[in-house]
This record gives sequence, structure tokens and C-alpha cells, in this order.
Amino acid sequence: MGGAVAVAAPARTRTGLTVVVETGDDGLALLDDRWDDLVARQPLPNPLLTAAWLRELARWRTGLPLVVAAESDGTLVAGAALELRRPGGRLGPTVATWLGPVEQIISADMLGDECLPSAAEAVAAAVLDEAHLLSIGAPVEGVAARALAAVAPWRRATTTAERWIVSCAPAGLEHARKRAAYELRWATRRGAEVEVRVARKPDDVAAALMRLFRLNRVRWRDRADETPRFATTHAHRVWNRRAVAALAELGRARIAEVVEDERTVAGCLGFVHGHGGLGHTQGMRLGGTLREPGQVALLAIVDALAEAGAVAVDFAYGSGGAGGPKHRLRSTGDPIAMIVAARSARRQRPYETMRRLRNATRRSLRP
Repeated sequence: MGGAVAVAAPARTRTGLTVVVETGDDGLALLDDRWDDLVARQPLPNPLLTAAWLRELARWRTGLPLVVAAESDGTLVAGAALELRRPGGRLGPTVATWLGPVEQIISADMLGDECLPSAAEAVAAAVLDEAHLLSIGAPVEGVAARALAAVAPWRRATTTAERWIVSCAPAGLEHARKRAAYELRWATRRGAEVEVRVARKPDDVAAALMRLFRLNRVRWRDRADETPRFATTHAHRVWNRRAVAALAELGRARIAEVVEDERTVAGCLGFVHGHGGLGHTQGMRLGGTLREPGQVALLAIVDALAEAGAVAVDFAYGSGGAGGPKHRLRSTGDPIAMIVAARSARRQRPYETMRRLRNATRRSLRP
């Protein structure tokens, strides 16, 4: 981080709500069972917004953790897990953004109670009290986008991508099942022994994760632009082992694998929390008898997460367009916006100009 950020942490009362603002270890202490219960009450719970994963994100130490929670009658009704940075150094503005490095952020959002939108608005307002600028990517129709539209109408929201949501309803997956079954029969008729496995227990997940690392590196080794978000660096592999293990111990991690002639040819990592699933990372090895091992693994992880209680799976960005593997699972696009909100309308334009200049300078310095 460019400079240290110190923040006071009082409890604030707003129209019947108690809003608690904490930083550092005190902030991480707010990530408890009540937090996970609030995640489970979201329209589509994101397992990567649960306490165990957020604590692991804080280990990257890319900023000072900032956790804001709103309570009503002892129940947690809204929250935001962010971090504070000073990218311009000690004299620059304080920026609030998602915890951890950007390549680890998958469909993040604030948390809120649909029956009490004022709670999320109070959380958003409290964040802007602590930071000069809030800069996050979030679903266009999500909690953060709606809350910031209410408390910071001067914010700028630019749609940048789509996340892809797959329903676990059997009828929607019928075509994908028929196609996967045909491919498996086709490979078997040509002499291949193909098996689909799902790792559920912590030790099994840990072993499958090591195989997925290898598949992922093989799949993307020729991609010069591949972001080292999963297996391409030692630091990311170490962190992912620890973070996946944390969710596996809670029964929230699954890895689907496709094995051809005793060799793993595809794998897909997924998580579940409540009725929400998330497809995290896929890897595959092409050139075997089975023509579409990755597609079989995708379907298997959807089935595994559905078995664990998910009604839909967020497959995040990419490959959801026509002809893509997620499209074949009848995924639905959900726009993601880059949201930049200053503390006040007067400061919005100068901060945006400063950010554009800094980003342009960084791009010009890249090799």
C-alpha cells in the first residue's frame, strides 16, 4: 500500500440502525457466523463473500481491511468488506476497494437485506465517510450499485463485463446432459475408459486441487496475457491451497474431475454457500479421446453444487457468449459495472481525472 491509513471506528446510529465501522484486525473480527448468515440470505449467495474466504483475502495485505456492518434489533442486515489504499502515496486520497488483489475478486458485492434497503445505503454512506473515493466492480443490479445510486447519485457506473449465471434446474441443463452423455459414449466406443469424479472431503479436495493446478498451467502456458490468478505463480498456488482448504473444512468446496485412462484430463473448482454456487476455475488437457472434457467437467460441477443445495451457479466472466462452454449450459448474462464514487459531487470530477491520468501513465510504462 502506498501509505498507512488510520481510521476511527465508532458505532453510528442511523434511523433505527446501528452501523459499526472497524479496520484492521478489529474489522476482520466482524466476519463471524452472523456475517455468513447474511451472505446466505442474499438472492444468490456468493461463497467468496463468506468470512473464511474474506479473511484469507486479507492475508495479501494489499491494503488496510475496512469492514462496515449494519445491525437492526441484533440482526446483521447489511455489510461491506473492503480495504483502504493510498495509491498516490501518503498525500494522495484514500481509496476504498474490494479486499485483496484484483485477480482474486469474483462477482463481489455488498451485502444487504432486500426488505431493508436503507441498511445497505447506510453502509455505503459510512464507507464514503471513511474514504475519499470508492472504486469497485459490482453487478449492475446488485446491492452496492443500488445503494450507491441512492447515497451518491453523482457516482459514475460504467458497464465493463458480464458474469454468467447458470440455473441448476434440470430442465435447463437437459441439452447439456444429452451432449455430455453422447461424448462419453463416443469416447468409450473408441476404447477409452472415462470416469467423472467429485472431490468433497477436505483431503480429497486438497489432492484434486494439486491436479487442477497442473491442468491449469498446461492449459494456459502459451497465453502471454494470462493473469496469474490461480496457478501460474508460487504465491498464488500457496494462497489458493490455504483459501480452498478453509472452505473445504466447512463443506463448501467441490472439485469435479474427468479422468480418461487413469489420467486427469479436466477439472473444475466450485464453491457453495446456502442456495448459491460459484464456479471458480477450470483446467483441461486436450488431445485425448474425449473431445470435450472441459464441458463434461463444467456440467459435473453444476450437478455437484446443486446436490449441495445451490439453485444457481455464478460462473463469473468470460466464455458465456454464443458457442462458449458456459453458453451451452444456458447461462444468463448479468452485467458488471465499474463504479467510482467520490465522497461528494464536487470531488467526483477531479478524482476521476486524476485516476485516468494515473492509469494512462501506468499503461505507458508497461513493456
